[in-house]
This record gives sequence, C-alpha cells and structure tokens, in this order.
Amino acid sequence: MITKRIYRRVEFGRIFADICRGALCIFVICLFGCMSASTKFDHVALNNGVNKIVTSGSEFQHVIYEKTFASRQTGSLNVYIGSDGTPWNFDVPAEDPTPRNPLTLRLMMQDPQPAILVGRPCYHGLSASHGCNPSIWTSARYSRSVVRSMADVIERYVDGHSYVSINLIGYSGGGALAALVAAELDRIYTLITVAANLDTDAWTRYHKYEPLFASLNPANEAALATSIRQVHYFGALDSNVPMSTTDKYFSENSTAERREIADFDHVCCWTRTWGSILPDAKTAD
Repeated sequence: MITKRIYRRVEFGRIFADICRGALCIFVICLFGCMSASTKFDHVALNNGVNKIVTSGSEFQHVIYEKTFASRQTGSLNVYIGSDGTPWNFDVPAEDPTPRNPLTLRLMMQDPQPAILVGRPCYHGLSASHGCNPSIWTSARYSRSVVRSMADVIERYVDGHSYVSINLIGYSGGGALAALVAAELDRIYTLITVAANLDTDAWTRYHKYEPLFASLNPANEAALATSIRQVHYFGALDSNVPMSTTDKYFSENSTAERREIADFDHVCCWTRTWGSILPDAKTAD
C-alpha cells in the first residue's frame, strides 16, 4: 500500500512537472511572440551592450543605437540605416514599422569601428510621436522631410563627438535612404549599401506596388559627388531587390561600384560575411 502511494505521488509529480514545463514554454512563446517589433529590437540591443538614445532631428524624433566604445576625438564614424521594416500589415499600415529582423543592428554590432545605427522617423516605438502618421513609413518613407531629419541627427551626433568623416551604411530600404542622406551632408567619405532599392520607381514597378508618390527616388536625384566612394552590394538570388532594378542609378552615378555576390539573397548571408565587406568603409585618417 505504501509503495502504491509513493508511486502515485511520483507519477503526479512527473505529470505536474510536465504541465509546468509546457506552461513555461507557452509563457516564453507568448512573451516573445507578443512583443512589439520595437521591443524585440531593443531586447537584442540591450543584450549586446548597445545603448539606446532618443533624440530629435529637424522634424522628427529618432532613436540612436550606440555601440559601447571608447570615445574618440578624431577619425571616422560608421553610421548604419536600417530597412523599411514592416510598413504594411497586409493592406493596412502597420502600427509599428520597426524591422522584425534586426539584421542591420547585427551588422553594426560586428563592426570593430566606432558605429551607430540611426533609427528612421516613427520607428523603434516612436510611431505616435510628433509629426508621425502612417504616410511616414509608407508612401513618404523616403520623403524630403525624412531625409533632412535623418541628416540633421547624424550631423549633430558627429559634431558632438568630433568625428571628421562619416561612412554611411544602409541595408535594403535603408540603403536608398542612405544614398539620399549622403547628398545632404558634406563629410561623407564612403557610402556602402546592401540589397538597396536604389531606383524606387523601378522597384515598385517590379513588384507591382503602388508608387511611393510622396518619396524621393535616388535614381532621379543628381549624382553624388565623385569624392564619395560608393560600393553597393547585391545578392544574385535576391528576388526582393534584383540588381537589374538599379540600372538607372548606376547610369547616373558612373563612379559607383556595383558588386553581386553569388548564393546570397535579400537576407542571407550578409551577417556571416560582414567582416569581409567592412574594409570598404575606409577611414579618412
């Protein structure tokens, strides 16, 4: 009889433990699955020693993600700009356009040089801040006001830390924005883009998207100064931004370098090979 009671208690304990483990899994899944994209982004940054700073540009608030590095009085700063993220939730503007995949943040975290990631207006938990409405992350995502505000934030940060030159690095739609921002600043040394839709008209036609009627198109802007070294990377398997959709940009920017990498697509495998691409961000020292 005693043996049976002990056996029943042990079995009950095992069942209870299994239930608890299952409940814990559900809790963890819910905890991360129910997080907003901006909260997940911050979680990755915090766990990797990246500081978050909220600051103001000329027209919008922005978040800056700053690596914890020793301050330098001279030299170059690598400035990263992230992708379009999630502008739409099916056919409705998203409430939080922040990228669900923090790929640009992961690239920045691998960078051994002084580096920051400058958040786009209304991203990273700021969608309800001053000046924000869904057009800022949909049709006007590359508008003049967005470009100027981004440039203003970068210039203020560079002035405050006494850097002498800037290397702009943009991923996907952040690359298109980086090309537009480069025209607004006078200390750009290098522009590097990865999988960037540098001709937004050709890109929207390719996907049969609605035209970004309130945005600038890098391919329609004046060519960047030839003093800016431009290196643009594309994945040969990228169905989001095929390299062929950027032909017009390169016809206007004849000194820009265009490099296609076999077996890469829009997401794979940039984080794995970032160390071999970073030397393109040469310093002006």
